[in-house]
Amino acid sequence: MDNTKPVLKPGYKTTEFWISVIAQLFGVASLLGWFDLDPTGKISNTFLQISGIISICGASIGYSYSRGKAKQIQ
Repeated sequence: MDNTKPVLKPGYKTTEFWISVIAQLFGVASLLGWFDLDPTGKISNTFLQISGIISICGASIGYSYSRGKAKQIQ
């Protein structure tokens, strides 16, 4: 059997990296108040800021987890 390990691509060349970067950029934009999704004012800015924080944290945790699993296989 062939016991060679697969070559792991650098992190910045993976789809997971770019998806997490985009999600984090949307999260930062939401935190800064660049989105006005509800001009009637029914959705508060606090809700949009909380969703931005969740987006940033989720993207960071997801990327870290996926890279950890990829390195574990290698």
